[in-house]
Amino acid sequence: MAKYESSDSVAVPPKLNFTLPTRKEIGKNRSGWSSAEIQSQVWTEILLITANDHEFDACYSYMKHVQRSWHDTLGMVDFGQFGDSVRVALMKCAQGPTEAVIAVKNAADILHPKVILFVGICASMKPTKAKLGDVVISAKLATYGDKKVRADGIVEYRGTKAKVSRYMARLILHAADGWEAPLQDQSSLKVEVHRDAVMLSGPELIDNLERRQELLNHFRDALGLEMEGAGLYAAARDLGIEWAVIKAVSDFGDGSNSETKDWQPFASVMAASVVHNMFKYSDVIKQWPHYSKDDQPVPPAPSNGQSRTQSMPVRRLDACSAPNLRTSILCVRDWVMAISLARF
Repeated sequence: MAKYESSDSVAVPPKLNFTLPTRKEIGKNRSGWSSAEIQSQVWTEILLITANDHEFDACYSYMKHVQRSWHDTLGMVDFGQFGDSVRVALMKCAQGPTEAVIAVKNAADILHPKVILFVGICASMKPTKAKLGDVVISAKLATYGDKKVRADGIVEYRGTKAKVSRYMARLILHAADGWEAPLQDQSSLKVEVHRDAVMLSGPELIDNLERRQELLNHFRDALGLEMEGAGLYAAARDLGIEWAVIKAVSDFGDGSNSETKDWQPFASVMAASVVHNMFKYSDVIKQWPHYSKDDQPVPPAPSNGQSRTQSMPVRRLDACSAPNLRTSILCVRDWVMAISLARF
């Protein structure tokens, strides 16, 4: 019998009902950043950020009319759509909270998204509850990177435990409505969407049962475990922008990661498919404000007739106004340290 709840005799993932794009199929349609095709998409609505190829490929597979362009600060950006008119931008960054902070800050200033999502894979803190392939949504995000080691050796974790942003909190309630896992055989696996979950985030790539259990002892309600959410929250909180972490289980963080590596593409697709299900209709996000630095006016609608929201953009704080965070290490440090401002 197939097993999806422990590291013993892990089964292979079920087959998807579509084929993921290959590297040679990605990025074929290119345009310069200053071209009309790209500039009409620069005020995007949804920004998806991924931290490995499997996550990227899964998100890419759900985008239509994809156009790729290079930006000297952001690197490669793929622009496309969900449904008929929801504008989506897709990026990739390196793993970890600091890289996430940099990616979010730079992308917000340039792409003006309404919401920023980290999409991909996570570990399960409770394998009997969140099994391989299950989708975990950060209704709350807890961080463990900030801690104090007392004289007696006891560790006190001093990170945040924050609720997801306001609009996302409402939408998460309906994340699985009408959703069906993209499986060739629906009876092959029951994939669950955990909408009211606590996602634990920090700088460690954990593949050790003792370390996972140590964290679970301190964060007993945590269900998922990943690395980029802490950075996303630190930057999004400062910018005042909607955010969430939506990832699916690809391992157990217990020393068996090499046995479950084949689940990374599968889990990435499950997470991306839930994100697509949440945002495929334009009325969901139509009234959300774009992020805008210094209250820049929203530009006119693109030539295809697609409307743009004219609501007041969210104004960011000016604590760090460097045009490129790579030249402002102190700003990065301040954003990462912001994780510890709200203590348990």
